[in-house]
Amino acid sequence: MRLCAALLGFALVSPACRTPARQYAQAPRAPCPAPVIDVSRWDLIDRRIFTFRLPPGFHQIPAQGIDSYVEQFEADGGMSRVTFDFGWYGGDVAFDPGMYAHYSRCAEVIGGRSATLVTAILINPNWPRQDGRQLAVAAWRNVRDLPGTIPGKDHLTISAETRDRVRFRQFLALLRTVEFRPQLDGAHALMSDRRH
Repeated sequence: MRLCAALLGFALVSPACRTPARQYAQAPRAPCPAPVIDVSRWDLIDRRIFTFRLPPGFHQIPAQGIDSYVEQFEADGGMSRVTFDFGWYGGDVAFDPGMYAHYSRCAEVIGGRSATLVTAILINPNWPRQDGRQLAVAAWRNVRDLPGTIPGKDHLTISAETRDRVRFRQFLALLRTVEFRPQLDGAHALMSDRRH
């Protein structure tokens, strides 16, 4: 599933109706370095292949991936959202001036694996609730090392969007809480444990 269209719920827009990047005057914090935030009491989301922590106040909402495993969590009356996408098409967030303003990118090792981190402002004039939100994303490629798995199949992308600058700092810390576990037997290990 493509991050721009399905994961974040973008409505595809023609170049003529895209909002210019300069409209969003205030850039979000750069993705690196990480802010110093105590995450030890945050809720642990355990999906067996990987875990991460969510700040207080989030609850899971329905989400359906097309060709990947997707879950979403919301807080602040729907104004803050965290989404993960595990499957074939994640693992990168390329710059598109029609979808992002103030795009900033860096690399860091998180959970023992190389990750790409991005912060940006979302451009989505067809959905005012999302347009202008600050976006924080971490993406990992090839996160499973099981014999017999298809190379390039299992990528993880975690994205978080909000208008609240305190939440945004939390999101940058959230991305650093990802841990990867030794692999379990079975193709459906990810979906077999949905505790949170």
